[in-house]
Amino acid sequence: NDCRTSPKPVAFTLGYDTDASRKAIYDTWSKILAIRLSNQVFDTTTFTVESGNLLPRIYVWNDALPSSSLKNVVVVGGGIVGLSVAYKLSSNKNLNIIVLEKESDVGQHQSTHNSGVLHCGLYYKPGSLKAILSVDGIKQMTDFCIEHKIPHEICGKLVLSTNQEESIKLNELFDRGTKNGLKNLRKLNKQQMLEIEPNVGGIEALHVPQEGIVDYKKVIQKLSELIINSGHTIKLNSKVIDITNDIVSTENDRFYYDVLINCTGLYSDKVSK
Repeated sequence: NDCRTSPKPVAFTLGYDTDASRKAIYDTWSKILAIRLSNQVFDTTTFTVESGNLLPRIYVWNDALPSSSLKNVVVVGGGIVGLSVAYKLSSNKNLNIIVLEKESDVGQHQSTHNSGVLHCGLYYKPGSLKAILSVDGIKQMTDFCIEHKIPHEICGKLVLSTNQEESIKLNELFDRGTKNGLKNLRKLNKQQMLEIEPNVGGIEALHVPQEGIVDYKKVIQKLSELIINSGHTIKLNSKVIDITNDIVSTENDRFYYDVLINCTGLYSDKVSK
């Protein structure tokens, strides 16, 4: 309580002034202070054990202390999945969210190195989680882009067949898309598909009007902005090197968490280990 009201650092007096006691204090109280006082586990730049006295003292600055009622959520991975999760959670006033990203900026991997397609759930097995999330996800993403004026276009797409065998698969896709709730799917003959795209080849096509394209880099930038403006944190150059039951360690910091969410894409198995 003194820490939260005092404008000056507060001193905790602990143990006896020996090298061994100072090390024990550092190792033990760094964990205790993390749980009680802050998302960051204090290191020597944040608190010091003062020597030269009969009793060593730990100084803790009051501006490092969030409300004790907050739950700490650490999201590992600053790609579009990690940022979307953090954004969705950021409206919960009972959470203190920190995103850890190993690169010098967010979204440096697959999130911004793709074709920019907004998928609507054409290919996935009806009733599967992928199908449900894809159908709902494109609606949420489109609404998000409209609200925040992010460049996008629901331009539709053509799925082509170049022979009779592929035409059978095209019929299967039509059935899947219909069962997944896609609207206004159309089977097109060659003349009809050339009216939509004169430069396309093939013998027939499936027109999927709900598919679109988006500038995912702009999406990432907006997500980051909204997370930070909500009072939460994105830490760059923060590669996770160790995880215990309640602490995540990066190369430079350590963070206490109540909930840990792994959104590291192709590295998720390595982070989980």
